[in-house]
Amino acid sequence: MQDWWEASELVGRRIVEADDRVASTERITEPGFPDWAVTLHDDRQARPVTAEITLLTEAGMNLQEGHLATGRQRSPRGRWYLDVCRFSNDPPSVEDDEAVKMALRRIITAEAPVAAARLEDRHGGISEMHEWQQSHQGEKPPWHDESEALCDEIVRKCVAEIPGFEAVHLRRAIRLLMVPTNISDGPGVVISPFHHVYGGRLGNLRVVRDHLQRRIDSKSTKQQSRHRGEKWLVALSAHHFLTMMMQHAFSGDGEPIHDRTLAPLTEIRLGPFDEVWIAAPLTSEGDEARTVKLAGGQSPLVASCAL
Repeated sequence: MQDWWEASELVGRRIVEADDRVASTERITEPGFPDWAVTLHDDRQARPVTAEITLLTEAGMNLQEGHLATGRQRSPRGRWYLDVCRFSNDPPSVEDDEAVKMALRRIITAEAPVAAARLEDRHGGISEMHEWQQSHQGEKPPWHDESEALCDEIVRKCVAEIPGFEAVHLRRAIRLLMVPTNISDGPGVVISPFHHVYGGRLGNLRVVRDHLQRRIDSKSTKQQSRHRGEKWLVALSAHHFLTMMMQHAFSGDGEPIHDRTLAPLTEIRLGPFDEVWIAAPLTSEGDEARTVKLAGGQSPLVASCAL
């Protein structure tokens, strides 16, 4: 998975080259241009094709990062990820936003770091926890139930102390999940973008749609999308929650879990791009990828490849 962060352009290149249409790619070094020039097998029209690689994660998505501590409260030694989710069959309400944001800031700055440090103390320290995760991939860790209990405690405390949050929580249940990560960006807790799970079902791609649309809109204003020729945008999911959504959206044989699974992605506006791809790792090692390819007037195409 680390390569998806640190070598995203190379990971994206391998995903592009796995497309049956692609004969080769070449690095573009000219400033302000996309990452790769793409040559297709069928190049009779000699149309230029370029591929821009981007990470599907939002700058500023974390309310606060780094070594988080207030007053005498403890901070963890490791890097922790706090996944925040609202379960509801209704769309989010603008009226709820202020109470929710206030609660999230309280969680990330005051409550979550203390809870993470407590888990480290009780389970041998962050290094031992990382070793356990590496040797027991896919298994529920020994601290899972305790982490859930601490997260429930945090929510109850915020419900009691944050004005307006109780009403929000009753209408749309707030759930937290706190896990240690292997990212070495320094100790502390980072928070997920606030997302909504309609009906509580994993694999709903609405949140992926929303994040991808923001990346498209952001890239559309930059110089990489103003050149001539056919333009591809390849968005790599380097975000734990978005990756989980992509993984749970498909069955073991790679088929969408429901005939409406891909429907949210068809609502995406492609902007100046002829094709937009969303790719996510299939394994914790990041050595396999599943890609959903979007093109105007066409149904989403799902493909998998080894990296």
